Amino acid sequence: MRMIAILGLVLVTGAADAGSIKRWLDSDGNLHFGDAPPAHAVTERVEIKETLPDRKNSMRLQSKSAQWIKARNASSSEDHHEGDAKDDRGWSERLRFRNAAVNGTLLVGMTPNEAHRAWGVPVRINSSGGKQKKREQWVYETPTGIKHIYLRDGRVTSWN
Repeated sequence: MRMIAILGLVLVTGAADAGSIKRWLDSDGNLHFGDAPPAHAVTERVEIKETLPDRKNSMRLQSKSAQWIKARNASSSEDHHEGDAKDDRGWSERLRFRNAAVNGTLLVGMTPNEAHRAWGVPVRINSSGGKQKKREQWVYETPTGIKHIYLRDGRVTSWN
């Protein structure tokens, strides 16, 4: 009877330990992680916390991006950026700007759509000027502070 209890305890302990991640040091002092350490290694169980994505924040960002795109598409033809409607750049230049935007990098001369792709949706857009000389300041709030993109006549002129 006692032998069955001990065997049951060993099986339960082994089953509880089977799916866990452990860490150990090898003879050279290198740290290893895994579920099957060497038999001679002194191990320590690693606690893994499952984190779920912040669904509320993710939905807010998706909604904000959709609103931004809808507002841009709904703008009248006089208010529309020439850089988005007619692109007079060559193929290689457009490709260079597209690749920069995909990598999150701004370049002078980018269209609003390329700037949006690079930095995302601004918190606020400040506009000035008329139809001929339209100027915009896009405001971004980041963990490191406030950043701006400056556009003139539908093209990025600078940022900080």
